Amino acid sequence: MKKLVVFYSCGGNTRLLAEDIAISIKADLLELKPEKDINSKGLFGYIRTGWQAMRGAKPPLKPLHRNPGDYDVIFVGTPVWAWKQSTPISTFMEDHMPNGKKVALFCSHEGNSGSTFQNMKRMSPDNEYIGDMEFFAPLKKDRIQTIASAMKWARSLMATVE
Repeated sequence: MKKLVVFYSCGGNTRLLAEDIAISIKADLLELKPEKDINSKGLFGYIRTGWQAMRGAKPPLKPLHRNPGDYDVIFVGTPVWAWKQSTPISTFMEDHMPNGKKVALFCSHEGNSGSTFQNMKRMSPDNEYIGDMEFFAPLKKDRIQTIASAMKWARSLMATVE
């Protein structure tokens, strides 16, 4: 069974989770890169990314270096912006996510996940969603325990589908 972990990260939290999940389930990684850099640093970056997420922006992505259609199971990870998924993940879910896959969703945030998972499922409804998990500030709060939790979660999901 081929596995892929797709993610977007700007502060490193989601990248940390994605890399460790991929290691734990022996999956390939696909990092999404917008064509135009999204500056999310500082107060103005925080406001800008939140505004973009709230209005449903979908920035064009650089070409994907892996074809998600080639995989059986896809984990998708995102930071939470204004209680929603990041805009690059919105682009991926609507324009690049294949149908008929087993999909797990994860997010990182410093508040709460809001409607992130519901939105992502609505954007790509023709998949079997096998689980979702949110992680609070992985780089700031008990990093070792968070990584262990993410890896255990991913392995438990894979045990149900293999």
